[in-house]
Amino acid sequence: MDHDHYRFSALPTRPTVTWPGGARVAVVVSVAVERSAAVKDPGQWLPPGHPTWLDVSAASLADYGGRVGFFRLARILDEVGVPATVPISDAVLYESPRVAEEALWRRWELVGHGPRADCLLTSELPAEQELRMLRESREAIAAVAGSAPRGWLGPRQSESARTPQLAAEAGYEYLLDWGNDDQPYEMAAAAPGGPLVSVPAPIDLCDLLVMGDYAQTPWDFGAALTEHLEVLLAEGSGGRCMTLTLHAQHSGQAFRAKYIRAFLERARSLDGVWFATAGEVVAAFRHSGTR
Repeated sequence: MDHDHYRFSALPTRPTVTWPGGARVAVVVSVAVERSAAVKDPGQWLPPGHPTWLDVSAASLADYGGRVGFFRLARILDEVGVPATVPISDAVLYESPRVAEEALWRRWELVGHGPRADCLLTSELPAEQELRMLRESREAIAAVAGSAPRGWLGPRQSESARTPQLAAEAGYEYLLDWGNDDQPYEMAAAAPGGPLVSVPAPIDLCDLLVMGDYAQTPWDFGAALTEHLEVLLAEGSGGRCMTLTLHAQHSGQAFRAKYIRAFLERARSLDGVWFATAGEVVAAFRHSGTR
C-alpha cells in the first residue's frame, strides 16, 4: 500500500463478524440522489475529457433522479420491504426537498454526498476547502433531518489523499467509498464512537459504473448481483457485507428498475440475508468487537 489509511488484513485471519439474527450477509442498498450543474463553476476542477461547455444532457439526467427515479425506486423498496441508505447532494436538499422528506418519513438514512455530483474530491483541492465541503454536507442534512449524518460517500466515490482523516475530523463515522473487502473494517482515522469504518462498496456493484461506463446490460447487472450474493452466502461464514450502489437517475429509469426489483425479490427470498442501512451495519460491526 502507498498510504496509511488502514492496515493490511487478510480475510481468513480475522475474528468472526456476527450480524443480528445469525445472518451471514448484510445487504446495504444505497440510493444516491444527485444534482449536477449545466454550467460549471469558474475554476472548478474537471477530469480529462469532461466537457467545459453547457452540459445540458448530464445535468438534466441527474435532475431526473430527484424528479422521477428516486420515487420509482422508493416504491420498489417499499413493496419488497427493504430500507435504503440515501447519499444526497446538498443541492437536492435545497432544490428538491420532497426527496429528503420521503426518505425521512421511511426512516431511511441520509448520507453526506457533497454539494453536487460534479464537484469531485481530489488532492488538487486545498485541505481547508475539502473540509468545508464535508462539513457543509453535514450541516445541510442536519438542517432537514434534525441530526447530522454518520456516513459519507464522495461524489462519484472520489477521494483525495486526505479524505478519511478529514471526514473523521468533520464528524463522520463511516465511508462508502472503498471497495476492497467483503466486510466492514476499521481505518486509521479516529472518528466519533471509535475508528472510522469503511463499509465496502465495490465499483463492480455500482450501477453508474457497470451499466454506464462498462456498458453492461441491466439484465446482466441484475444477474451478476444475484450471483455475487449467492457466493457470499455459500461461503458459510458470517459477517459478509454487500453494498449495492444505485443512482436514482440511472437505476430509477423504467427499463432498469425492473431488474433491481428482481434482484431484491430474489435476495429477500434467501435465508441468511439481513437488509440494513449502512449505519446499522456499522453499529453491528462495532458491537461485535472485531477489527
